[in-house]
Amino acid sequence: MPGILIIEDQHDIRLDMVEILELEGYSVYGAGDGETGLRMALHVRPDLILCDVCLPRMSGYDVYFRLREEGFTSPLIFMTAVVDPNLIEQRTQVSRRRVLIKPFRVEHVLNLIADELAAAQSTASLSRR
Repeated sequence: MPGILIIEDQHDIRLDMVEILELEGYSVYGAGDGETGLRMALHVRPDLILCDVCLPRMSGYDVYFRLREEGFTSPLIFMTAVVDPNLIEQRTQVSRRRVLIKPFRVEHVLNLIADELAAAQSTASLSRR
């Protein structure tokens, strides 16, 4: 069962997402700020991260860049209330399809997670050959 880390400072959103993803069979971890999320990611090594852009103590951008510096290659999906995902793509080179605009539909989140996990698994299988 894949592990997912949710880094989201809005307590209700984080708890709702943890509950939904656990019901879908994922192992889910939650963090309420960027620094805690970074530490958890490096300790737990989740298969995927959902990360808010605007976080206390360390922005989602900073979390992303620090993880890449540490060699962490699992997919990271940004969550934001900013309506223009081009800004995130320009700053991080993360595809716009890896950006969830708040508020989002649960079905969309679940489909995006499934797609990203499948793509990561396919890439890992190719690199082992």
